[in-house]
Amino acid sequence: MAMDLDRSSLYCIRTYLRNYRYFLDLLFVIEEINNNPALLSNLTLGYHIYDSCGFEQKAVRSVLQILSGTREPVPNYSCVGKRNIAGFIGDLKSRTTIPVAQILNLYGYSQISYGATDPSLSDRVAFPYFFRTVQSDHHHYFALTKLLKYFGWNWVGIITSDDDSGEKERELLTRYFSAHGICVEFTIKIMDINEKFVNQTALYEQIIDESSANIIILCGTANIAFSTYLLSLADRLSQKTLILTSKWESFTHVLEYCYKIFHGSLMSSQHFIYPVSMYRFWQFAASRHPSNYPEDTLLKDIFMFYFCMPSNYKLHSFHSNLYPVQLHNCSGEERLTDIEDFNTTYHSPSVYLTVFTMFRGLQSLLSKQTTERKGISYRHQLHRYLKNVTFTDTENKTSYFDKNGELVTQYEIQNVFLDDNKPLVWNPVGMYTPWAQPDQNLHITAELIRWKTSDNKIPRSQCSENCSPGYRKAPAPSVHSCCYSCVQCSEGEISNVTGRIAAVSSLLAKTIMVCVAFKATKPGSSWRKWLGVKLSNSVVLFCSSIQIIICMTWLAISPPFQELDIHTSPGTIIIQCNEGSAIGFYSVIGYMGLLAAVSFVLAFLARSLPDSFNEAKYITFSMLLFCSVWITMIPAYLSTKGKNTVCVEIFAILASSAGLLACIFLPKCFIILFRPEINVKSHVFGKNM
Repeated sequence: MAMDLDRSSLYCIRTYLRNYRYFLDLLFVIEEINNNPALLSNLTLGYHIYDSCGFEQKAVRSVLQILSGTREPVPNYSCVGKRNIAGFIGDLKSRTTIPVAQILNLYGYSQISYGATDPSLSDRVAFPYFFRTVQSDHHHYFALTKLLKYFGWNWVGIITSDDDSGEKERELLTRYFSAHGICVEFTIKIMDINEKFVNQTALYEQIIDESSANIIILCGTANIAFSTYLLSLADRLSQKTLILTSKWESFTHVLEYCYKIFHGSLMSSQHFIYPVSMYRFWQFAASRHPSNYPEDTLLKDIFMFYFCMPSNYKLHSFHSNLYPVQLHNCSGEERLTDIEDFNTTYHSPSVYLTVFTMFRGLQSLLSKQTTERKGISYRHQLHRYLKNVTFTDTENKTSYFDKNGELVTQYEIQNVFLDDNKPLVWNPVGMYTPWAQPDQNLHITAELIRWKTSDNKIPRSQCSENCSPGYRKAPAPSVHSCCYSCVQCSEGEISNVTGRIAAVSSLLAKTIMVCVAFKATKPGSSWRKWLGVKLSNSVVLFCSSIQIIICMTWLAISPPFQELDIHTSPGTIIIQCNEGSAIGFYSVIGYMGLLAAVSFVLAFLARSLPDSFNEAKYITFSMLLFCSVWITMIPAYLSTKGKNTVCVEIFAILASSAGLLACIFLPKCFIILFRPEINVKSHVFGKNM
C-alpha cells in the first residue's frame, strides 16, 4: 500500500499477507532452481526486488534504477558492472505494469507479469517482449457474460473505481453485455474519500434504492478505499448479489473490511493446480521468522499485525495507533504458516509460474548458444524462447502461452459466503473452459451456491418478466432493449405438413382402377392381369415415393430453417421458415401439377364409362379447383412477407383439400345420407348398362 505524503516522495505502509506470499513464492522457486545444479549448470539466478507500492511513479523509478545501475535513475545510462539482466518480473497491477512495459520494450528486455490483465497489453506490436501468466480481461468478461446468461440475469448495475482502470473495465464490460442482450441500469464511480464523496453518497444511495437490478458487478481498482465506500452503502447492498471480477482474487483481504456485503457473491478466477512441492514450501515459509531474518522489515510488519508487539517501543506505538489489533509479547514460537489466511487453497501460483517461465526460457536459450556464456546478451532474444514454454499440472493438463503472450487456463467460479467458523468461505461451484465448445464451456453446480435470498433461491434480475406462451415482446418506451411489454401474439400457425400428395395419388389410383376394370371385361383383353388391389396400391406407392425422393433430396441438400425477420414490421421480430432451396420447394408444387394433369387425362379416358361409374366431371372440377388454387398461390406467396406468407400457405392447403373432398366425396355423401334408395347394387348396375 502506498502513501503520497508530500507529492515528491512515496512511502509504502502496511504489508499485505497475500503480497508477502507472492514474495515468498519468488524466493522459494529461485532457491529451488539454484539448489539443483542439473537445471542451470555453472549459473546462478540472482534478483533485485523493488516495491512499486501500486504507484506508477515508483514503478518507473524502480525500473530506471535497475537499468542505470545507480541509486538515482539516469535514463539511457547503464552502469550495471558485471550484472547481466535477463529479464523483468512484474507487476501485479496493470496501471504499474504498462509504463514499465513501455520502457522495457525500447530496450528489448523480456517482461513477465503475474497479475496485469489490461487488454492493451495483448498488443504484440506495442509490447512484443511482454508475457503474463494470467489472461486479459477479454477472456474473463466473456466468462462473466456466460455466467449472467446462465442464470438469466440481463439487468445489472456496475460499481467501479473512478480511474483509468475502472473506466476501461466499465467500457469493456458494457460492450460485452450489450452484445449478449444484457443491459446496465446504472453505473457508480468510486472516487477518493473527500468532501465530494460525502456529498454524492446520498445520491448513490438513492440510485441503489430505486434500482430494480439485484445483480451488481464490481470492477476497477480493488483497495481499502473501495471497500470503505462499499461499507458506507452496506444497508443498500445487503439485498444485492455482487459479482467480483478476477482482480479481486489478489485482494481478497479487502473483503474482510465489509464481509457481510460479500455474502452470497460470485467470483471467477483463473484455475491453477499448484505445481510446486507444498511440503518443501511450508518448511521454507515456517523458517521465516523475524529473529532469523532481522533485515526483513516486511516480515516484521506482518508479525506485528497478526501475532505480537515488537521490541521497539516507537514502532509498537505506531502500530497500535494505525491498526485496531490487540498486541501481546512474542513467544518466539509464532510461524507464518499458523496464519489462517496464509494457508488458503485459493492462492494463485502465478508468481511461481512466472519465475519458472523465465527459467525455462533461459534454459532453452542457453542450450542453443554456441558462444561463451559470459558474453551472452539476453536482450531481443529471450522472448523467442518464452513463447514456447508449456506447463503440465498434476491432472495432466497442459497450459501454454497463446499468440498474445497469455497463459491459457480455465476459470473457476467461486461462491463467497459467511460461515460460523470463518468470516468468509470460498467454495468452488463451477468451471469455465475457454477452449471447449460454446454450448459446453460453462459448467455450474447451482445447488452448491449459497445466495443472499431468505429462501436461498436464485435471485431475479430482469427489467421485464419473460413473456408467457402466446405472447411476444413489444418495445417499451425505454432506452434499454431489456425492457419491453408482453402483447398477445397473432393467431397461431399450423403445421404445413399435410397428406395432399397422397390424396391426389389416391384419386389417380381410383380412376385408373375403374378404367382398367371396364377394359378388362372385353374378351381376350390383356388388362385382366392388372385387376385387383395391387394396381391401386402400386399407383399410390409409386406416386408417393417420387414425392418422398424429392423431399429427401431437398432436405439433404438445403433443408428449410428458422430465420428472424426484423424488417417487415419494425419493432417486431417475426420467426418464419426459410425454404432453404427454391428448387426443392417448386419441385414439390410442380409434381402436384403433374399429378393433376394426369388426372385430367384419365378423366377424359373415363368419359365413355357407364353413368354409375363415370366420375369424369367430378374429377375435372376437382382438378380445376386444385390447379386454380396452387397456380394463384405462387404469385401470392412470392409477394407476401412475414406472417402473411403463412396465411397464404394455410389457404392453399385448406382450399385445395376442401376442393377434392367437395367434388369427389360430397355427391356420394349426399346419396348415402339423403337418397339411400338409390344406393343399391341393382340401381348401380341397372342404369345405362
